[in-house]
Amino acid sequence: MTIEAKVTIDGLSANDYAYIYFRTVSDGSQGYALQIDRNKNLQLVRFDGTSYTAAFSEHIRGDS
Repeated sequence: MTIEAKVTIDGLSANDYAYIYFRTVSDGSQGYALQIDRNKNLQLVRFDGTSYTAAFSEHIRGDS
């Protein structure tokens, strides 16, 4: 199975991110997400309702 998503990050700050959430508990307070920033740095993060912890990082190459 392949899942594709297109995100737009409109902010001007280096701290602006887009998140794609998956594998969460039913209320969405805990689980995993993909985080991407304006510089195409992708991270797999675990969140627990109060904080995000990076589990994996990769820079995305290319223009898209």
